[in-house]
Amino acid sequence: WDVVAEAGVCKLRGHRGPVTGVAMIASLGALASVSKDGTLRLWDLHTQHCVQTCASPAGELWSVDMDESAGRLLTGGAGGELLLWTIAKAEVAGSAGGESGAADGATEEATPVGVDPLWMAAHATLRGSIATTSSAKVAQISCSADGGIVGVLYGDRTMGLWRARDGGERLKR
Repeated sequence: WDVVAEAGVCKLRGHRGPVTGVAMIASLGALASVSKDGTLRLWDLHTQHCVQTCASPAGELWSVDMDESAGRLLTGGAGGELLLWTIAKAEVAGSAGGESGAADGATEEATPVGVDPLWMAAHATLRGSIATTSSAKVAQISCSADGGIVGVLYGDRTMGLWRARDGGERLKR
């Protein structure tokens, strides 16, 4: 959004159904979007292109939020399921030495030799699902700033809270 011109900067097209949620991944210069078409899409904000499409094993996706402190992304579906994804920067397939669409020749972090840094993009990997107590659609997901608490608002007017634990905390229990 251009505040001065009061107009959109670009349109990102690719979902085959209504987009139901978006989350910024500022550290990777990316945007995650989910849709009723059952896909999670990652968009490179420099090139304004979709760099990855991930199909949900559970169908429609309704919400998304990013925990940048841990490199985790959570998506919520129509049946109350929560899917956990890890997000990292990776080379876009077939992009070494490719054309660039970014302005100003901006680069991020150190990149492998022979890889155009403009074609390093966010990449999602599904890590699993989180058991929930509701079968209603996940209307909204919100991760705390430190990533320690996850709040979920369901379509049946209930809410769930989870505390994220690391491997060491789970072993103590």
